[in-house]
Amino acid sequence: MHSSYYLAGVETITSEFVNAAEIPVFSRTLALCFNALQDELKTSIKEKQQDAVTQLEQHAEERTQIEADIYKATMKLEHVNKENQRFEEV
Repeated sequence: MHSSYYLAGVETITSEFVNAAEIPVFSRTLALCFNALQDELKTSIKEKQQDAVTQLEQHAEERTQIEADIYKATMKLEHVNKENQRFEEV
């Protein structure tokens, strides 16, 4: 019978290939790998969060510009409508 150790999708190791004396070394090595992966994931998450914040800031600036453009167009339209009414009254 083969005993198997399956750890988070990394690989399957059977007692055929690893003797009991090597398991502590393997465990430390695996822990180091997981720590490295965890650090890499934390860094990646921080980068993605910063990208998201940057994107939100850009969208906020674009929205502010669009709102300003809409306001200017509305003011021009109101001015044109007032001028039209003035001409119609004459």
